[in-house]
Amino acid sequence: MTPTEKINTESGIVLFVQKRTWEDQAEMVIRAEGGQERFVLHWGFKREPDGPWEVPPKQNWPSGSNPFDHAALQTPLDPAGGEVTIRIDLRAGLRFLDFVLFFPSEGHWDNNLGRNYRIDIPAQPAPPSSGPAAPL
Repeated sequence: MTPTEKINTESGIVLFVQKRTWEDQAEMVIRAEGGQERFVLHWGFKREPDGPWEVPPKQNWPSGSNPFDHAALQTPLDPAGGEVTIRIDLRAGLRFLDFVLFFPSEGHWDNNLGRNYRIDIPAQPAPPSSGPAAPL
């Protein structure tokens, strides 16, 4: 696992993200703290910073996730220590996980003042070295 990344949201919820990679896979564990009401992580992957959101294959959807307009997923989270694990095949060429928070009971969106929140997808680990090259 990499060091924990901390994301302070406009709605006061703090998200902690841990990332790890192995072979051609990446895993991001997102844990929520500090909120009072349940919310939905509304998210999608991106290939380029300004590119469109993409939904991962269904077998990669976290438990409880539902599609939203074919471009995003919505995954419920408990604000008091709830967490979600998102896995991705690094060969897909996806570089970012963009998200906003939605609070269904209020009908309120936290979209980081229109900028969305972003998690960089970890790079594929380098293959193990076979040692120094032999002299020619």
